Amino acid sequence: IIQWQEQTGSWMFSSDDVREKLKITKNENIHFMNQLEKMKYVKKVPGGNWILSGRFAELKEMIITYFRRNEQLSVGDFKEMIDSSRKDAIPLLELLDNETITRRDENVRYKGESII
Repeated sequence: IIQWQEQTGSWMFSSDDVREKLKITKNENIHFMNQLEKMKYVKKVPGGNWILSGRFAELKEMIITYFRRNEQLSVGDFKEMIDSSRKDAIPLLELLDNETITRRDENVRYKGESII
């Protein structure tokens, strides 16, 4: 699953994607994803999707680099940075907020506590 997801190049994937790929039941899939999370291979994204831990580390580095040159991050800037839609950008921003990498104020993000 990790190799497959790395090859897709997308930021996130759903449990349904995994279930279809492995041809397993919903209960097996829940157990499988929970095990991957416990082993720190994936992180749960708000809204029910998942991100590979390596991709999350890459995203975090992008944010740190961005804030070295900028004071605030808009949703539009983030969408452009990750070359994605608003539909994908918002859950990823929420994850960054939850991890205190960013701090939301209205429609913009600022440096979070974990990167100050």
